[in-house]
Amino acid sequence: MFMNEKESLRSIFELRSIIEKVYFKAFEHSLNLPIKLNHTHFKTMMILNFEGEKSMSVISDKVSLEKGSFTSVANTLINLGFVQKFRDIEDKRVFNLKLTNKGKEFAGEFSKNHLAYMEQKLERLTEDERSCYFASIQIINNMTKKML
Repeated sequence: MFMNEKESLRSIFELRSIIEKVYFKAFEHSLNLPIKLNHTHFKTMMILNFEGEKSMSVISDKVSLEKGSFTSVANTLINLGFVQKFRDIEDKRVFNLKLTNKGKEFAGEFSKNHLAYMEQKLERLTEDERSCYFASIQIINNMTKKML
């Protein structure tokens, strides 16, 4: 039996909010960084860390920002020396971003600390609950990707 439309939409928004709070916002607030980077800066570096060089438009889409709004995020990361910007070889209208060595080092450390933080959160679940949790996430990801 399906939930009504209003309840379904509420559940999707709630899931997004809870995941953001549990896995990302609380972790980012626990960091003691000399530089104040925001959530979008971290997401951008993680995308580049996991996926390698990407165009600014692809990254802006992945972080849910308009291209114009994303430009300031990219410029901050460039000015701090975490990211390098250059023209695409095949399409000179496109600008790509990639992590610098400093960005790779920061992203690697961030990932390591984030993984430890997530493992600490997951300790609250039993082994069976963790298995069920990750299986459910995989199902939700796969089904949601079918709707793209």
